[in-house]
Amino acid sequence: MTPRLPKVKELTARFRSRLPRAATWGVRHCGQKRQRRRAGDGHGGLAAVDATVSDGYTRAYSMLTLNWSTLSIPELLAAHCAILGELKKREVVRSKNNPTGDYAEWLVSTNLGLRLESNSAKGYDGTDANGVRYQIKGRRITPDNPSTQLSVIRNLDTKGFDVLIAVVFDESWQVRSAAKIPHDIVCKLATFRDHVNGHVMYLRPSVFTHPTVEDISSMLT
Repeated sequence: MTPRLPKVKELTARFRSRLPRAATWGVRHCGQKRQRRRAGDGHGGLAAVDATVSDGYTRAYSMLTLNWSTLSIPELLAAHCAILGELKKREVVRSKNNPTGDYAEWLVSTNLGLRLESNSAKGYDGTDANGVRYQIKGRRITPDNPSTQLSVIRNLDTKGFDVLIAVVFDESWQVRSAAKIPHDIVCKLATFRDHVNGHVMYLRPSVFTHPTVEDISSMLT
């Protein structure tokens, strides 16, 4: 008889149970910035000590102390699924696909005050208070693939957006570069590729030399 494969929910529970105590503490108390504790003062008494607890530090510690190599492939996939599910729950991503595009949209809209459209909106991803339409593209580079090529831009000639916002992340999801690029500049820089039926563009340093291109890297960090 073929053994029953554990369901994702079961694997996720197993994954969480294997986290170190510091990690599970971080899960239970996510968002809590300060913790009050009592500690010995060296003279037999008790002294109140303020312990500043960094959420980012706790999460980083969790990742470092968890031995990922001990997890099976199904357990790793379950962890991946659980993480994407939590990001979707927090409205950081809008789907459970590759999070690069959704994360770029969330980061840009949060920091620039844009209103994101539904996934069905054609040609643009968000608008500002003045009705300017923005298409948002994200790219995560790695040592194995350092290309800054953005995802395909469809129907560029129909001007479905007014401004392209391109964001390039490094391997650790930190913003490496980001730019606001007017539609007319995109038309000059992008190249049509038959095999993808759309335009392809790279966020190279030369893009920032155009006078109407705005470097917004510092606004997203």
